[in-house]
Parts: sequence; structure tokens; C-alpha cells
Amino acid sequence: MIKNLSIFLLTVLVSIECFANAKTKELDRIVAIVNSDIIIKSELDTKLDGLLKKYIKSGQESRLPPRSVLEKQVLDKMLIKQMKLQYAKRSGVSVDRISLNKTILGIAKNNGLTIEQFREVLERDSVSYSEFRQELREEIIIQRFEARYIESKVTITDREIDNYLTQQIPLNQNVEYLVEHILIAFPEGVSATVIEKLKLKTEK
Repeated sequence: MIKNLSIFLLTVLVSIECFANAKTKELDRIVAIVNSDIIIKSELDTKLDGLLKKYIKSGQESRLPPRSVLEKQVLDKMLIKQMKLQYAKRSGVSVDRISLNKTILGIAKNNGLTIEQFREVLERDSVSYSEFRQELREEIIIQRFEARYIESKVTITDREIDNYLTQQIPLNQNVEYLVEHILIAFPEGVSATVIEKLKLKTEK
């Protein structure tokens, strides 16, 4: 009798464990693969729930699309973000701990808060400080990567500068332009090196 009872209890325990593992696997099933990285269902649900809370808190939940549509939109953004982070990593873009801490301190000060008070605000919004740090780190990395990418695509040759300046001066007119009065538009994110190059060219 005791032997049969032990076998029964063991069977029940194994069944419970298998059920728990099945639930865990179901919760963390892979919803997307980005090269060598994956996005699991629990990560998607966390992002989705966070977005829903923001809309509800601001009283704009009526503007939300159906959950299935919103889920796809959130997943698309996660995919794009993951790809950017991968490219940034390959390009050697990173954020050190000191720079990250300074950025967080700046955010807190801009809101009239100390770091301790800022952490309390995050906790009230159900956001852990570690999660916030990671999110901010990733955003800074992406910003730096995008700025570097734009800079690498912006190349201004001497011929282009000469042509541009020629077009600014009307033909057959003896007109002097002060350098300070020449307005030159640059693509967003252009480096200081390119700007200085154009400035030197205009001063000749």
C-alpha cells in the first residue's frame, strides 16, 4: 500500500513539473528571430503591457487599435531596434557606465529630482531602475550609431563646394558677400569636420 502510494505521489509530482515546464515554454515561445538573437513572447508581452499602461494612464486608451494590430506594431519596432543594436555592436558603438550615469543624472536634474527620487518615480510607474538603465543604454547606442552612419554617408567634395558658392553669386554682378551672411543648409547629423571644411573653403 505504501509502495503504491509513493509511486502515485511521484507520478503526480512528475505531472505537475511537466505541466509547469509546458506553461513556461508556452510563455517564452520564440516570436521572432533576428540573425543570432531571438525575441520571446514574454518580452513582447512586457513591451505591450507597458505601452497599454501609458495610454490608460494618459486617458487615451480609446485611441488604441485592436490588440492584434498593436502587438504587430510593437513587434515590428522591437525587430527594427534589435537590428540597429546588432549593426551598432558590429560597428563598435557602445556606452560606458560613467556616460550612462551622467545621462541619467541629467534626466533626473532636468525633472528637479535627485537620483533617489527619480528611482522612486520609476518604481511608482512599475519600471525597475535596471530596466530603465538598459533601455536608455540601448537608445543612446542607437543614436550614436545613426549619427555615425549619417556622417559616413555625407561627403562634400571641393568641386561641390565651388559649384555651390558659384550658384550663390549672381552672374555679371559685382557683389561682395560677407561669410557671416551666407546661409548654408546641412543634412541633419553632419559632422563638425565637414562643416569646418566648408567654412574654410568659403573664407578663401
